[in-house]
Amino acid sequence: MKFKIVLTMIVFIAASSTFGQGKADIASVKWLTGCWQKDNDKVGTLTLEQWTTSDGGTMFGIGRTFKSGKLVSWEMMRIAQDGDSAKFSAQLPNASTATFFSLKAATKDELIFENPQNDFPQRVIYRNAGPDKLAARIEGKNGEKEMAIDFPFKRIKCE
Repeated sequence: MKFKIVLTMIVFIAASSTFGQGKADIASVKWLTGCWQKDNDKVGTLTLEQWTTSDGGTMFGIGRTFKSGKLVSWEMMRIAQDGDSAKFSAQLPNASTATFFSLKAATKDELIFENPQNDFPQRVIYRNAGPDKLAARIEGKNGEKEMAIDFPFKRIKCE
């Protein structure tokens, strides 16, 4: 019995050596690469994200929202390898600098970034939700209120 427990622990440790608390290899997050369209937008609204490959240890993303065909919002994003971890940054058009989030946890199918000092959100989450599906989420306190916003995406062809 003790042998089975030890063997199970060894397998678990070996499986979590690439990913774990605050560790990631950005090159292995291929599921995020590509073009994504938000699945449940209101009629007349279109939300898109596009992510590059992880060449050189950095992925670049752009998020855009359109209403009635007009661009109403956009942001530039980056996930960069930082030693055995990673950092996520996002910059809105009117911001003078990007906001950085450190990797808190990672698995082969999920990245959780956190910045407790940011006003909102404090966490940014990307999860591989299955074939051609991406679940993005921002969450944290907005003032005194806990809140979360989900962005269910489906893969689309990049034009």
